[in-house]
Amino acid sequence: MKAEVSKIITVRHLLKKIERYGVKLISGEAGIDNPVDYINIQEFALKSERIKENGILLTTFKSLLESNDIISHLRWLKKQKINAIGIHTVFVKHVPQRIIDFSNENDFPIFLIPEEVSYQEIMQDYNELLMMDANNERLKAEQVNINMLEAVALDKDAQFIVSAMGKQLKLPVLYVSKSFAVECFKYNTDLGTSHLQQIAGEVMEQLETLNEDVLRYQFGNHTFKLFPIVDSKNFHGILLIGLEKEFNVTDWSIINYGKTALLLEAVKKRSVEKYVKNRDMKIIESMLKTPRQEKANFEDLSSYLKDANYLYLIESDDLMTLNNIFDEFHINITKLEPASLLWIYENQVICLIDAKIPTNILNKIFNQRDIYCGVSEKSKNNSINSIQEKYEQARIGIEIGRQKKKFN
Repeated sequence: MKAEVSKIITVRHLLKKIERYGVKLISGEAGIDNPVDYINIQEFALKSERIKENGILLTTFKSLLESNDIISHLRWLKKQKINAIGIHTVFVKHVPQRIIDFSNENDFPIFLIPEEVSYQEIMQDYNELLMMDANNERLKAEQVNINMLEAVALDKDAQFIVSAMGKQLKLPVLYVSKSFAVECFKYNTDLGTSHLQQIAGEVMEQLETLNEDVLRYQFGNHTFKLFPIVDSKNFHGILLIGLEKEFNVTDWSIINYGKTALLLEAVKKRSVEKYVKNRDMKIIESMLKTPRQEKANFEDLSSYLKDANYLYLIESDDLMTLNNIFDEFHINITKLEPASLLWIYENQVICLIDAKIPTNILNKIFNQRDIYCGVSEKSKNNSINSIQEKYEQARIGIEIGRQKKKFN
């Protein structure tokens, strides 16, 4: 006869529920706010290591009629983190003062059960508390789920969703977007923000080698379960949740709704970013046309592009090669600078970026045949003319490469 529960129910809750039977707390009142995970019956003084913490034991103490024996057993139960004892008075009519003193000194509640009241009645009332608690947990989880989905409609970011999940799950939660932005919620963990960012970076680096069947990541003594955020076409990021407990039904509900909310937020953000980048491309293309179109307005560009230091230009006489280069560039440049602008314009790959592209990425291109690459000098963009100057500098680099090839 044993039932499990979350740590919301306390000794106080149970005593209030069963007080109508004449159940009376006689000592240890300072401990009545301790949690109750289960109730069990123990009629014999068995010192089993299988006794779990945060329980209440019901007993007649029939096998322990001596005060010294009872106190010795209570001391052992206290060490096992049993949080209260219910003594059925069918045998014990009077509790010795020594036992009451021990109970008060150790904040160990003892309550008496009238002899006409059965254990079954106590257990039944406890089970009703369980059902009430489970229903309250379900209602709270549903409200959290609604709030997470509403957050997307109200343009709240991924951090709101991650925090809502972490607070409800009471676990550390991380979300790493495809662009390597890290959102995190730290709950009862010794992991600092730098540790969490390190975990996020390592997981994204190992993403292609992760086992789809067991998506887990070990960081020191901490284990995280991984949940990729994907739709039918795209990978948007990855959700990491600390594995400090087994997930129950309510936890899985929170996790699944959280994944959905993050996916919706990512798709929405991706759509906005795609719109903005398409607009930026059209603005820059109008700047590069000769003669220049008057509708080009530098102030309409995204702030990142106004500060971009470099313009890279890549050409190839083979269109298929150019498309392959674009795909390879896109994978590497997105990791390097997510806000950079990369597109194909008039059979050229154009890349506007703030940081210089690492040599190892460029070498992959130069090792291929019929590839020509030019790069502008380092300078901030501050006008339409500065972008045109960068473009012309990169074109000169390409022409020099073509001339060298003719004489080789």
